[in-house]
Amino acid sequence: MERHPYRRDTKFLRGASGQLVRDEDGYPVPLAFQSIVIKPRAIAWADAHLFDTGESDGPESARITLARKAADERLKEMPHRYRLSVMANIAAKDESPKLLEDARPLLATPEERKWAGEGMPVEAEFRTGRIKETLRTTAADFVDVYETANIDRTEISDRRLDARSAAAFLRYRLMHLWRPAVDALVFGKTMAAIGRDYGGNKEDSAKLGRQKVIDALLLAKECFDDMRDMKARERVADNDNAPMVNPHVSTLGRKSAGLPIHFHVAANDNRRAIKNVA
Repeated sequence: MERHPYRRDTKFLRGASGQLVRDEDGYPVPLAFQSIVIKPRAIAWADAHLFDTGESDGPESARITLARKAADERLKEMPHRYRLSVMANIAAKDESPKLLEDARPLLATPEERKWAGEGMPVEAEFRTGRIKETLRTTAADFVDVYETANIDRTEISDRRLDARSAAAFLRYRLMHLWRPAVDALVFGKTMAAIGRDYGGNKEDSAKLGRQKVIDALLLAKECFDDMRDMKARERVADNDNAPMVNPHVSTLGRKSAGLPIHFHVAANDNRRAIKNVA
């Protein structure tokens, strides 16, 4: 510290009488420099108890949380790249356990591996003739409609819109037979398992389940015929630039043309009210 008597910030030593103490040169003796110690003081807020969650995360826990959030953000920004890395990790030499866990939904189940070699259980029903071969095309159309209507994508196409409309139409007409048709044709459920859902025992559950699937396919075939008729009417109306003729007939079936028009209007209103398609 500079020993100059005219520095304002300098404090000098004083004796018992209050007089400045001077050295041999006549200058006041400055006080020794003391560092300032700042002591933190906690402020007690009156409503602090309302916001106290009882949690105290350490630095390591906070770092892990921030890293997880950053990884989630990267995953949202580049989902396609992450999916490719997950798929490339399958059967790799230096495979990552974390990516293997994320790849589990992409791997085939034991039932799917069996279907790859033998076909789904309903295929055996067609091969053995327990379900008529003429219904195989109807089964394929049903699967195509269901999978297209429920495809995991965001883009909208005319084919997907038609599939969702067809799925709603099928579900409305099949009613209680919709679920056994989906279980057998899409998810590969056996006839015996379907029959057990309807109260069958080990002797007749396969017969009961098979009959449910056959009834569903017969009704679905009529539904597809009706939808083809509706599409044909639409094409004729578009080509002739004219309104469609009696567009409500197909909802209740092709043999219901003689019913009053308000019957068909009510049936179409009920079909549009069904929200959870497929």
